[in-house]
Amino acid sequence: MSLRLSCWLTDPINRLVGRRGCIFWSCVIAALASIWEAFTYSWPQLFVARLFLGLGIGPKSATAPIYTAECSPAPIRGALVMQWQVWTAFGIALGDIISVAFGGIEENVAWRLMLGSTVVAPVIVCCMIYFAPESPRWVSPSVIRRRLPHHLLFST
Repeated sequence: MSLRLSCWLTDPINRLVGRRGCIFWSCVIAALASIWEAFTYSWPQLFVARLFLGLGIGPKSATAPIYTAECSPAPIRGALVMQWQVWTAFGIALGDIISVAFGGIEENVAWRLMLGSTVVAPVIVCCMIYFAPESPRWVSPSVIRRRLPHHLLFST
């Protein structure tokens, strides 16, 4: 539910803070939600934390492939954009492995560690995206407007 809402909010967020900023702040939200999930004490608290997590995952999921496409050279653009889905699938598989690794721990602690361990990936992405360049498309909208045909800009 919140994932759908946050995907719709992606365009205004991208216009406000740029592609890189959108990825950074959505990772911050996802990291905070992951920590929040680990410290919940009831299912309504966990439900709200999961909704908050969706607000972090939605913009990141929509913006990362766009950012990759805008920053990558044309000959390898398709392969690099596809890497987002490959690494998402890898993360799901890694999450399953980590869940099995927490299998021998006390039940009340294991599920907290499983949910809390999801903080690692957003923190890594936050650190990496901070040093990445901003999307050329976001940096120079005036250049793009000059390249577009007039009928695409002002359609009636």
